[in-house]
Amino acid sequence: MNNDCEVNVISPILPGVGIGIFTLKNHIKNYYDILKYYTVDKLDPYCEDDRKYAFLRSPFQMVFCIADCVHVVFHTMNGKLIEVTVLNGYKGCFNNRIYVGMPLSKFIELEPEFFCDVAAGIECYKHPQIKGISINHDPYFKIVESISVYVEEMYDENLEQIRKFERGDW
Repeated sequence: MNNDCEVNVISPILPGVGIGIFTLKNHIKNYYDILKYYTVDKLDPYCEDDRKYAFLRSPFQMVFCIADCVHVVFHTMNGKLIEVTVLNGYKGCFNNRIYVGMPLSKFIELEPEFFCDVAAGIECYKHPQIKGISINHDPYFKIVESISVYVEEMYDENLEQIRKFERGDW
């Protein structure tokens, strides 16, 4: 493996900032070698399901799967990194203690300020003061399933700001 393309799966998770080498709001061109290594170079011309490496999540969001445990999402209109999600296999932590795969009860014990209000349409844990992070859980196995950091513009509630985000004007 090319060391220039190696992704460190133990980097800390920083809300609103990024994870490891992936810094929010950086342009996609900064990650060309990494994206090529983990996606284009792995494409199999005989495989019909290459969506596991790269796919459109919406017309405005392109997802790349890195090292089987990191998803990076770029805005298609301006090319900026808008979200990084870590999944099973990622070893880094948020606040040096919250990690993917930990029991949900332990997460709630360690971070009681996080809330999940399914009735209000919030299907993940968010913090009232810490912006740019969500903790996603598996309700059946009761574990932390993934952790995402994202740009605040992504979830603005103002309709005009939502339109600006969609156009890439941020």
